[in-house]
Amino acid sequence: MSPLPRLAVGSIHAEAPAQFVVWGLLRLMQQHGVQVQHFYAHSAFSPLDGARVATGLRSRHLDSWLMSPEVCRRLLALCSGKCDLALVEGTFQPQCSGHLFPCGRLDELSHWLQLPRVGVVDVRHLDRCRTEPPGNVDAVLLCGLESPRQMAYWQTVLEPLWGCPVLGGMQASDSLFGQLAALPLGSKPAAEHCNLLAQAVARFTRVDRVFRFAQTAPAIAAREDRWPQGPRAQAVRIAVACDAAFDCYFPDTLDLLERLGAELVPFSPLRDEQLPPGVDVVYLGCGHPERYARRLSRNCCMIAALRMFVAAGGKLYAEGGGLAYLCQHLEDLRGRRWNGAGVFRLLARPRREILPPQPTQLCVECGTWLTPPQTVLRGYRNGYWELLPLAPDGRVLDRQERDISLVCVHQAVGSTLHLNFAAQGEVLQNFFAPPDEPLYAI
Repeated sequence: MSPLPRLAVGSIHAEAPAQFVVWGLLRLMQQHGVQVQHFYAHSAFSPLDGARVATGLRSRHLDSWLMSPEVCRRLLALCSGKCDLALVEGTFQPQCSGHLFPCGRLDELSHWLQLPRVGVVDVRHLDRCRTEPPGNVDAVLLCGLESPRQMAYWQTVLEPLWGCPVLGGMQASDSLFGQLAALPLGSKPAAEHCNLLAQAVARFTRVDRVFRFAQTAPAIAAREDRWPQGPRAQAVRIAVACDAAFDCYFPDTLDLLERLGAELVPFSPLRDEQLPPGVDVVYLGCGHPERYARRLSRNCCMIAALRMFVAAGGKLYAEGGGLAYLCQHLEDLRGRRWNGAGVFRLLARPRREILPPQPTQLCVECGTWLTPPQTVLRGYRNGYWELLPLAPDGRVLDRQERDISLVCVHQAVGSTLHLNFAAQGEVLQNFFAPPDEPLYAI
């Protein structure tokens, strides 16, 4: 049993910029010596990674659609063990269809994990005469405030009307919000942006009051003995692509691989000429290779190393941007076409209209080293990339409408789904299976 201080923070209505309020609160707590572990209430990557800048720690992911209550409790306890507070960010809106993430639900996670619920409310969208209570939160944070007098007014009105405390608020800063919203997809805001957000929150919020409210959460039990333990007699070296082009991984997946006994060896498709020696599996996560398409295309040595590894029967898994890099051709943001690694006979290009991540479940009829026949996968489909077949080579294992979801050539598996293996540990066990016999050259 662990008395972990924790909170669930999310918007009550679509107009509230809850993400920026959370970044400011995280940074403010960091400045006051409170180390916070941030969680998303869904297993999809955020378009902007401000929480990592604010706390100095990678964000973790919980998901009521992908995970059981026990897995969520276990991840919360394990990932927050060395921190002072855990904060789960999401939305309390009753129906998020058409919004960002319709499946991972913060209200359900709050029930499973006994999280005190803090709703973010923009006072500029409140009616001074008719203010309906939200009904599904235990406290509120206000945003869009102009002055301490306005903060005092709304606190006086809302606390007796809604029956829950107003923990603080955030000063209106449309210009700063506009700068953050204009940042490129997948980028990180500057530390100065987070400092300005912290100043906007600090004007109306006391950190000690928020922390005391988080301490009202009851102790949570998680059965760590049920966390998978790996076949440590089977040494497995996994090469993980880590550089500016490939930086989107679920930290829980990497932790689980190491817990199962794998040795993770980082390498850079941008800089390195060879794969690390003696690796059994190559893992390319998501990222933005289109921003570095010229450099990736000109690193012929790495391309040759990847093709030789696959031709020799090596196991490879790539998703999202990693899959795009392994295609025959890769388009950059200006529409110029570059040679990719050529493992998959596909053209990868960024969509003109980026789609939000879509929750997707698919049943893999044909087996691969990662997915035995009839394996059911759940994840959020990457809506950034469009994949077009150039030849009938390889096996397209699954399509969702016209979009390719899963493709395989030899023992190279590519997926447009972001798969959080912490929710599918039985699939991750296949990283440790012995390799098949070597195949033929590509």
